[in-house]
Amino acid sequence: MNTPHPAISRSHHNSHLALLELATVADTGPSSIDAIVVPTARPVENLRRAAALARDLDRPLVALCSRRASVEDSVLLGKKMGVTVSAVDTTTILDKVLPPFSKSTAQSNFKALPFLTFLDTRPEK
Repeated sequence: MNTPHPAISRSHHNSHLALLELATVADTGPSSIDAIVVPTARPVENLRRAAALARDLDRPLVALCSRRASVEDSVLLGKKMGVTVSAVDTTTILDKVLPPFSKSTAQSNFKALPFLTFLDTRPEK
């Protein structure tokens, strides 16, 4: 029987590390990166690596917070680690900054992208 890894479900992978490519600070010049932008839905401890990278590159960290991620905790972590953090509570602004998409419109606009899967859990408006 072929059982999936417990960290993987049909709609979510707990780690996206396989999508990353290792780079050293020497590979990136200061002018090539304006900020480290991280969408986060997990508690603040999960931002430590991103904050350390932002500190090492002397760049700000932008935390796009949702679910269990806290704007206040993200900014406090930045202060503790010596990093400028701009944190945004995306749960309060998404409907204001993104155009409304119905599931059928989004699917027809993006159906050419074979890797895209639509899981629409929002109620129809």
